[in-house]
Amino acid sequence: MRKIIKYMLLIVIFLFAGCSTDNNKPGDDAETSNKYSAFNDDYLEKDFLDALSDIKADETNVTSLKKIDDWAGGKRYSFRYDSKIDLVIYCNMTSTVDSINYNDEKIYYRGYEAYDINNYVYNTSYVNDLMFRAEDTVKLYLNYPSTAKFPVLSSNWGVARYNNIYYLQSYVDASNAFGTESRFNFLIGYNVVTQEGNMNSELIYFKIDGSVKINNVEDYESKDERKTVTPKNPNKSDGTIIDGINLIYGQLGKYGENTTVDGYTSINYYVPYGKYIMQNNGNMGIIYVASDEMRKNSDGYMENIDTRVYRFKVGTNGETQEIDIPEGYHIELSISTNIILKEIEPN
Repeated sequence: MRKIIKYMLLIVIFLFAGCSTDNNKPGDDAETSNKYSAFNDDYLEKDFLDALSDIKADETNVTSLKKIDDWAGGKRYSFRYDSKIDLVIYCNMTSTVDSINYNDEKIYYRGYEAYDINNYVYNTSYVNDLMFRAEDTVKLYLNYPSTAKFPVLSSNWGVARYNNIYYLQSYVDASNAFGTESRFNFLIGYNVVTQEGNMNSELIYFKIDGSVKINNVEDYESKDERKTVTPKNPNKSDGTIIDGINLIYGQLGKYGENTTVDGYTSINYYVPYGKYIMQNNGNMGIIYVASDEMRKNSDGYMENIDTRVYRFKVGTNGETQEIDIPEGYHIELSISTNIILKEIEPN
């Protein structure tokens, strides 16, 4: 289930980035002749282009690609799309794209259905109209609405779009209950639909000065569960295992099942029993081969009868080791673990 309400706190990150005033068109950048040179990796570049195709992005609208700080699973890059929204690319150590994030929304998520990036690019004319509507709404909650002074520059407004929901964040300077001027920050959300060419909006969220006045967001969020898919793999001929069973922490994939024990839900991976060559597909990882049979321990909690632990140290991407999955056992993964299993001896 996709929960948009959780992203509202993240909007503060790009307050004052706001509506773009950048009039440069894609191709007008004075970056380099190759706008993907920051990758310095042809394989990653191809995988990124495949990901862009999956999210229905126009490659010519990608600008300002640059390397930023790494994450636990590998490298990260940022870029701007359509001169409006900023996104972050999370890469795996195997030169593949794990996700393309808009704020905390994974528009592209390896192993899952892709979302359409065009449902996140805001319509500038809609935003201009919503800004005036937002000002009228804010004034209703002020002690002295006639004293209200809103930012003149659009760059002082933060804007985010998630499908039909538009969020605007800014501030107003106005007299408070004591008659002295104060600054009030606000966040406002509208459900926007177009009928017969006209934009119609409905106020569904409003927060001012830390107090939530309206919150009907859940009524307008998508309730659809995200489907799993088989990710594409560009051809790579450096000895890396590509064909095999890819298990990624947090992703069900073909073999994962959600399991709840003592109120905690995690994923168990039930791969065919046998011996495998296991390759580290991330930066590090811990792999647990645990018995399906469980028992209650002395503290009253359920635990596996037997658990065998395999480890990949930090910086061991591409390394391999042999792993044995006996009958009646399954795999569990630690955070950020990404492995590929190549069967060598079925039981």
